Amino acid sequence: MTSSCWQLLSGHWKRVQRRCNNRLNTALLWSWIVLTLDQVNLMLMLASYQWICPESNCINGPELITHHCPGGFFLGVMLHIQPLGSSLFVVATINRFINVYNVLSQSRARLLKAGTISVFVMLGFRWMSLL
Repeated sequence: MTSSCWQLLSGHWKRVQRRCNNRLNTALLWSWIVLTLDQVNLMLMLASYQWICPESNCINGPELITHHCPGGFFLGVMLHIQPLGSSLFVVATINRFINVYNVLSQSRARLLKAGTISVFVMLGFRWMSLL
């Protein structure tokens, strides 16, 4: 997404293209969408344990498989959504600094890119451990 702005160059106004960091905007948008879905899922899980099946009062911890209560399904979804939203937020934060370090320090920019890759690797391991 580009927008135009005006710049004064040697006494004349010139229209220049301004580039936005689309990856950062997209990652932030998706992280907030996923974290919002996580909160909606948490409210549905708590409502199902509170009103639909109050006999599952979580004394021994909520169960993932319940035959008559939808709370177990919402708990299972929450285990997948929370790490995804957190990972997207971390990646958006890292990408914010990558552009600065591309100009200032190439070695730090490479470290930040390696950090981005490690976030996705850890997210993959997290999902494999949940299966």
